[in-house]
Amino acid sequence: MKRGIGITYLQTGSETSIALGSSGNIDSELDVEVLHVDDSEDLLRFTKLFLEQNNPSFKITSVRSPEKAFLEIGNKHYDCLVSDYNMPSLDGLELARKIREKYSIPIILYTGQGSEEVAEQAFRAGIDSYIRKEMHPANYHVLGQSIKNVVERHRASLLLAESERRYRKLVEDSPLPMSVTSRDEIVFVNQKRLELTGEKRPEEIVGSSGLESIHPEDRGHVLKRLRSRLNGEEVSSVTSFRLLRSNGPVIYVEDHMSDTIWEGEPAVLHSLVDLTEHVMYEKQLKALHRYGARLQGSAEKDKIAEISLQAIEELMGFSSASFGVVECEELVFTHALGLDPFREVRYSLNGPGISVRAVNTSETQHILDTRLDGDYISYYAEKLERIHLSELDVPVRLDSDVVAVINVEHDEVDAFSSNQIRLLELLAIHVSSAFKRLHEEERRKTYTRKLEALHRCSTRIASATSRAEIYDNALDIMKDDLGYSWVGIGRVEEDCLKYIRSNHGEYNGVSLSLDGPGVTVRAVRTGLTQLVSDTRKEPGYIVIKEGYKLNLSELAVPVMVDGQALLVLNLESERLDDFDEEDVRLMELLSLHIASALRNILALEERALYDRR
Repeated sequence: MKRGIGITYLQTGSETSIALGSSGNIDSELDVEVLHVDDSEDLLRFTKLFLEQNNPSFKITSVRSPEKAFLEIGNKHYDCLVSDYNMPSLDGLELARKIREKYSIPIILYTGQGSEEVAEQAFRAGIDSYIRKEMHPANYHVLGQSIKNVVERHRASLLLAESERRYRKLVEDSPLPMSVTSRDEIVFVNQKRLELTGEKRPEEIVGSSGLESIHPEDRGHVLKRLRSRLNGEEVSSVTSFRLLRSNGPVIYVEDHMSDTIWEGEPAVLHSLVDLTEHVMYEKQLKALHRYGARLQGSAEKDKIAEISLQAIEELMGFSSASFGVVECEELVFTHALGLDPFREVRYSLNGPGISVRAVNTSETQHILDTRLDGDYISYYAEKLERIHLSELDVPVRLDSDVVAVINVEHDEVDAFSSNQIRLLELLAIHVSSAFKRLHEEERRKTYTRKLEALHRCSTRIASATSRAEIYDNALDIMKDDLGYSWVGIGRVEEDCLKYIRSNHGEYNGVSLSLDGPGVTVRAVRTGLTQLVSDTRKEPGYIVIKEGYKLNLSELAVPVMVDGQALLVLNLESERLDDFDEEDVRLMELLSLHIASALRNILALEERALYDRR
């Protein structure tokens, strides 16, 4: 290896390659290795003396035969060969031809037999410079300058070739699809560009017009920009258009253009960014909003499920999907794509299942390979042509509860893209909004129905002739007419609250100290309604009987007569946050009816007592 002028030369076998120096510039102070071949010993000696004295950077090696010169070039790097023309075994032209077959090195023919014919033959043989010998010191200055010129040109050409090689390598290995056009003709494409449009070999596209692969509807604006660019107008170097694939749908790309030189000619480098997924995602988002409007207009859960599956099939192209609704402790799949007929499938929320896990965790479940997930189950796998290898389950949340699950499966591993996951999660939000609207409508209807029932039943309480009849009627109204599943009535007796009515018989007769804990006890002491959405977080909540199942929400409403709590109306539920302000209003209204009836009974009891006296 030899350090040359701004370049590192590596010469092995028949090829010479270079690496850029630290500056990449030609520096005349660096060594120039010159090989001089001539059959005259005296001329070799004088030439070496004069050249090295006048040019300190020159290192002259002298040989007397063409054969020796050829061997020297093969064993050591030389920047230039200076050769005599007339030599015994080979003349200078024959040596030059032989060297050119194997090596790349500047050659100067330095001869005393000058003629136009020899000069012409010299240049045809690939000789870089031709100088006639003259016995005058000035002649060595001419030779020295000629050596500098040919070496600098050669090194510059090597530097340019290396730069082009590296540039081409960079383009070839780029992760972006890239092409080069010159005068609107494609002159180069890298592998990624071939893969983008589906060609297998560069020959299929190189040599064609750059406009041919552009969608016909987009060629006009691309051509207009190209002409503006050629006319020197300021045009953005970035543009977007559609490319035609050889074996598929069009591709949306963004073209980043930059001027370059390709094989010595002005050209344009095109770096393409595939926008297809992004553009398709935007189109899917617009279509999803249309489905969202349809979901908002749906009056039934079954219709919501049907529209959701239609959206999955149209927007994402999946043919295996299902829609499950949470009912008590089960996830019930009522609708599905790809299975005809479809039978309802129920999964216990306490059992396995990736969809079940989506309910219990309230998080999207993206399974790349179902074979690696122990929770994967399928009750209808026998109907499938191939097992589903990837699965995506997105929960539909209503406030803090999961009310449904959208399930999509595919027979390929890792079949779902990040955009598809986002689309399904956005669909779940639309479904949640539709469910919320249905829930609010149902809640309003339920409240109206219960309110009407309460007004109808209030006459039963008002017409009661005894406290016991009031208690019985109140219990029936809470249980049967208002539809509450767990109801009880506690009566204040001196220093305790005693349960006197309950639809759970084991509670009857249970007493709670007014000085102790308990949500109902607190209602007595404060005279205020107590609404507990999560009894696990309520320090005052107590389980009345040991071993009895924990209820998760509670509503306790005191019945106040003349500023004193005489009774407590108690509702409990196994579900979290099962009572709301509408339940509070209903129960407080019922407590007013009961208080009014109690006043009447108390007045009758006082009058009867007075009459007995």
